[in-house]
Amino acid sequence: MDHVIVVGDPGSGKSTTLNALCGTAPDTGTPFRSGLSVLSGLTTALQTITVDGVRYSDTPGLDDAEHKEQAAAAIADAVRLGGSVRLLFVMTMEAGRIRGTNLATIRIVLDALAEAEIAVDGRYSVVLNKMSVGEMAAWGDPRTGAAVLRSQLGRTAAVDQLVYVPRVDALVDAADAQFPQATRDRLVEAVDTMATMTVLEGTDIVVRVDEVTRLTAHYERALAEQRRRAHEAEEERWDREERQRAALDAARRRAESDHASAAGLERDIAMQARDLVVARQWNAGMGAVIAVAAWLVFKVPIFL
Repeated sequence: MDHVIVVGDPGSGKSTTLNALCGTAPDTGTPFRSGLSVLSGLTTALQTITVDGVRYSDTPGLDDAEHKEQAAAAIADAVRLGGSVRLLFVMTMEAGRIRGTNLATIRIVLDALAEAEIAVDGRYSVVLNKMSVGEMAAWGDPRTGAAVLRSQLGRTAAVDQLVYVPRVDALVDAADAQFPQATRDRLVEAVDTMATMTVLEGTDIVVRVDEVTRLTAHYERALAEQRRRAHEAEEERWDREERQRAALDAARRRAESDHASAAGLERDIAMQARDLVVARQWNAGMGAVIAVAAWLVFKVPIFL
């Protein structure tokens, strides 16, 4: 059986995403609870339903101080159901940045699956939910977006798809709200083409929830270092471009100066040539005057 398992931190939008994937009409209600919850996520135990022959499983978030043990057990229960699994991690960003807790959750679940000898490389996908217009634009640039996330994820296992879902203000804090139809359609289309992993029914995994804090700190440091290197690379690029612009400006000024010098030289040569012609004309005129004077005084024949 096809089986869609959705994993993510509390408040990331897992339940809303599943409601979109189930294809329920807006007037029929939502099978998975969603909305604002203080301190703890609304989903505290595994919720699973089957729609048109496809099983959908909603799991609690591991980054939940009160229910993290329940969350680990729920994820293990979802995997135990088996099937042709499409594993989706739903995550949100903070001020356009990836959060360490998101990466920690992904790492812990993938490690648990890999330890059970389930092939995970290139067989899971990530939904980046509630993205602002600015985040969508920034993440379109591989220097600041997808490449950063893929680089971090690839150290555990390559990710199949990254799906961007824009922020919908009407859904903020709303209970059991649903995505607009266009977003629902885009999600369904993306999930239909996602890679799957084969999980035998009854497969047991150990979700090491005690690793959440350590791995979150590890990824926060790694992300900070990656941002620092990216910032330095960007500054180096700007410095390099500035030096190139300065070199081009200097070359242009030299060319203009050389052109002005060449033009001045041409003017000098032209003036000298003109002076030479004038001198020749003057000399010729003076020669004629002298010849006439010589004839008048000495009666010397004139040969011009």
